[in-house]
Amino acid sequence: FNFEAMSSKSAAAANLCNWVVNIYTYNRIYVKVKPLMDSLAAANEAKASADAQLEEAQNTVAAVEAKLATLQAKFVAATEEKAEVEAEAARCNAKLGLAVRLVGGLASENERWGLDIDKLRLDQGTLVGDCMIA
Repeated sequence: FNFEAMSSKSAAAANLCNWVVNIYTYNRIYVKVKPLMDSLAAANEAKASADAQLEEAQNTVAAVEAKLATLQAKFVAATEEKAEVEAEAARCNAKLGLAVRLVGGLASENERWGLDIDKLRLDQGTLVGDCMIA
């Protein structure tokens, strides 16, 4: 059953035989290719779904990384502020130490000045007489 055998019998039958052979060949190929096409379509759908999930995950990662960058910037700023405050506290403690030493050093002067004030108060009473004598 082929074109050459049928062309000797009838041209119309030969063309009809050629058509039947080609349709049969197409059917055999289609039977093999159709499952492959179906699996390709399913794979394309799965890929599209996976791509959508990947993009969603990448967007989530980008949002988390942006938030992380913001938090890291805040952390750096807070750390710098902490260092400045600790340096200021160290300067204040140094000044406090100097002030304590100064007050301790001036405590003896306070006693001496107190005695000088008492002496000047006593001298104030005799100042007029001392000026008249002089």
